Amino acid sequence: MLEGRLADPSRIDEATVTPKFVESYGLGIGDTVTGQLYSHAQIQELAIANAPTEPPQGPSVPIRIVGVVRSLWWFADEPDKRGRLFPSPALLRAYPQNLLGDHAEFNGVARLHGGGRPSRRPCCWPSGSPHWSLRLP
Repeated sequence: MLEGRLADPSRIDEATVTPKFVESYGLGIGDTVTGQLYSHAQIQELAIANAPTEPPQGPSVPIRIVGVVRSLWWFADEPDKRGRLFPSPALLRAYPQNLLGDHAEFNGVARLHGGGRPSRRPCCWPSGSPHWSLRLP
């Protein structure tokens, strides 16, 4: 955590960003972007075509930036990209049909204490990038 805090996992309107996102867009803690989600039908098409054919037609969700994060793996900036925004898991729970469609694979990181067994519940974002776009202020 470089600045601020992690997004509250129970709030759909919070996100963290990478340093390159801040540098590229001039947005940081306290700023709001709008997540424009795809419709369920569009997500189903994306599962086949793997590329959007038209602008998102699903709900718009305001998302406030609450932290700037960096790690070597999960929250890393890619050299040829403009930075990343990581919404709270609550957004996925609130709009599964607009982000996942009918099928999805999950990818996540877990720290187990005392040899515990991992949960089988989905806990994070699906593998790959969620299909949505952002409208910047």
